[in-house]
Amino acid sequence: MLTGLVTFLLFSSGKPSILFTPKNLVLLSLLIVVAANFIACAAYTSDSSRSTASARMITLALMEVFYLSYSWMRTSDIFRIQNGVSHYTRVLWLFRVIIFLCILPIFTILIPSSFDVARYITNLATTVSGFCVLVMDIFFAVVSLKYILKRTEEVIEIKGPDAKVVQYFPIVARHLFVSSVGGILMLGFYIGGSVVASNKKYDVDVYTFYLLQIMFSLAQLFIASTLVILKVRLVNAAKRKKIPEKVEDKKNIV
Repeated sequence: MLTGLVTFLLFSSGKPSILFTPKNLVLLSLLIVVAANFIACAAYTSDSSRSTASARMITLALMEVFYLSYSWMRTSDIFRIQNGVSHYTRVLWLFRVIIFLCILPIFTILIPSSFDVARYITNLATTVSGFCVLVMDIFFAVVSLKYILKRTEEVIEIKGPDAKVVQYFPIVARHLFVSSVGGILMLGFYIGGSVVASNKKYDVDVYTFYLLQIMFSLAQLFIASTLVILKVRLVNAAKRKKIPEKVEDKKNIV
């Protein structure tokens, strides 16, 4: 998926610099971390050591950060235009706090103490970050769904510097709503797996844990695929509308 997206972006733009725009850097980083988390989860399943647990927690935390960051970069303009700058500023600060909380497990798992103590503190930090991800996923879903439903009632004409961006909101809203639902499911599978992992007394619990791990990984793949499809459709839409390069650079639409 990563190779395909890079090839597509280079072929569509013809400029290597397209890979280093803020949105593309975050999306590509997300795909790399998702692949790393697959490997880390597989290693942790076969050997629940401190090193594999650390790799699993670090890649999971980074995945949350990149996923929320990319979703915010896509959703923020919709929210700002719908609700005004004052509400946008408040939510922006909340988003920054949530990003900070999401990276806490990276530090807690590396606490120089016994593995059991570090794992217990990390589980608490992961619970907090998981709740934060849930809050943001609900926020992204509500903003996207609100825009989709609003467009069915009326067509709002936006003029000025936001005019070029607004025409892509329907594509963004539909895909981010789907990815947000996937994020909620992913969180549910992760919580379920954590509960089962803390009480693996019978073989059925082990099988359930493996099943939830697989579903968790599939949910990650679903989210990443949805965001890649969003990127591809935005690029194709921009090419059809023949956006001038200076406008595209200014607003970083795709």
